[in-house]
Amino acid sequence: MTQLYLSFVCLLALDSAFGAATPAPDVRCKSADMFGIIEVGCWGYRKCVNGVYIEHICPDKQVLDKETEQCHV
Repeated sequence: MTQLYLSFVCLLALDSAFGAATPAPDVRCKSADMFGIIEVGCWGYRKCVNGVYIEHICPDKQVLDKETEQCHV
């Protein structure tokens, strides 16, 4: 019984420690218009992945291929 109790306490402590380390979702990702890839002109995109806001801007004189999410000359 004591070993079971200690196992439970350890699991509870680990859950609390790792749960607190999870960052809150970026506020920009809560908007309904942030679903999928949002093109920024022809030179980049914005998207949210698991609550993390990502903005990718292509280097000068390159354009975005939306299907591959890669920049090309």
